[in-house]
Amino acid sequence: MKIKLGLRIFLVLIIILGSFYLRYRDFDKVPFAGESMDEYSYSWVGMSLLKIGVPVGISGIGGYANSISRYENIDNVFQSTAGGNPETLNWPWFDHPPLLGLITGGFAMLKGASNFKETNIYIIRKPMIVLGTISVLLVTLIGWVNFGFLTGFVSGIFYGTMPIVVIGSRMVQGENGVIPAYLAAILFISLFYKTKNRNWLTLAAVLSGVACLFKLSGLVAVLAISLTLAKDNKKYLGQFLIISLSVASLFVVYGLAIDPIQFLTTFVSNSSRFYGIGPESVFRLITQVKITNVKYFTDPVVLIGWLALFGLFFRKSRKLGDGLLKTFGVSWTVMYIVLGSYPHGWYAFPFFPILALALGRVWVLALDFHEYFSGILMLGIAGIGYFLSRMLDINYFQKVATYWKFGIGALLVFSMISQKRKFILVIVLLFLVFLEIHYLNSITVDTWYKVS
Repeated sequence: MKIKLGLRIFLVLIIILGSFYLRYRDFDKVPFAGESMDEYSYSWVGMSLLKIGVPVGISGIGGYANSISRYENIDNVFQSTAGGNPETLNWPWFDHPPLLGLITGGFAMLKGASNFKETNIYIIRKPMIVLGTISVLLVTLIGWVNFGFLTGFVSGIFYGTMPIVVIGSRMVQGENGVIPAYLAAILFISLFYKTKNRNWLTLAAVLSGVACLFKLSGLVAVLAISLTLAKDNKKYLGQFLIISLSVASLFVVYGLAIDPIQFLTTFVSNSSRFYGIGPESVFRLITQVKITNVKYFTDPVVLIGWLALFGLFFRKSRKLGDGLLKTFGVSWTVMYIVLGSYPHGWYAFPFFPILALALGRVWVLALDFHEYFSGILMLGIAGIGYFLSRMLDINYFQKVATYWKFGIGALLVFSMISQKRKFILVIVLLFLVFLEIHYLNSITVDTWYKVS
């Protein structure tokens, strides 16, 4: 069925507005202020850089010559989440590139903040809502360009409503800046392959470099696109690398211009950080979903996404989009293993757009290929079952247990022999998304304590 362009744009607009609403609702309350003091530190770095030309922030590594211990009790974090010890401020701060801090710290200054104590969570998280919503749009467009509108639409729905993505994207973390930058790079390199217009290649290179200015792990875009070009467009590889690495090197220029000795000292200290994610890092990545440094947040759609992505690796395809999903999935795994330190939840955030795209891809394949259908249907039911368990007490569930047992069994059998498989698949998707949204709306300040 062909959908007119006007209707397609309208449907994408619905996804974007819905995604914005889900992210904006209680954005300053969940996660709690102070569950990660990095949120404030990023903003302080940007504010101090704009005001005095020297980045000041909280560092978790040694080697800083200048430091001071202070209680910056913003949002009363020391009465709730931050504990009793003062924060140690270091300068000039070079733990990460400054772009995210310039966005959130600069926005705080535009809103009237003049010192660190005024960079409250209500202000500094607002730009993240915008970046998170842009990421949903980019996921939708990537799916649309590479696989068709329906795949883009379904991928956008998944990424727009996944509970861990919605809540995680509210936080001021470098990965939430890397994500829209590397997604834009994927979109532009896809358009380059489609049109052969080298302007798209240039934009892909620039955005790949920009991803590195949010966090060094943004090198994932440089690595993945370089691997893609090396496979079948080697003549453009040099141009891409020159542009992307030139933009990324602005971080080095910035550091050397401010304090070359401290910059190099911090770089060496960063490279020898305690490897807290350990040898079981990949196992944890797939089986244990975290959202902060201590808070676990189980989201069954993440597990379903991993299975969908693994399924694509076993499917022979010459499509550019399938290759990009696989290459970016492997490339971010490399970054996660090489650059990871402590098992903080946000290190996994950049996987989620790829998982959403894999889910959208496999769901649409399930409409046409019988071998995909039963798997995606059963995985959808697994997600539905999890969300129902979060909403219904086990004793109350006994009232409908009989309907659930026999209903699911009948649905699976019926799906194997019925000619209405597409209808069933649509119903499962809609019900899963409905439960995701219902679950998100149930997460408040009171229920956040119990989330696990």
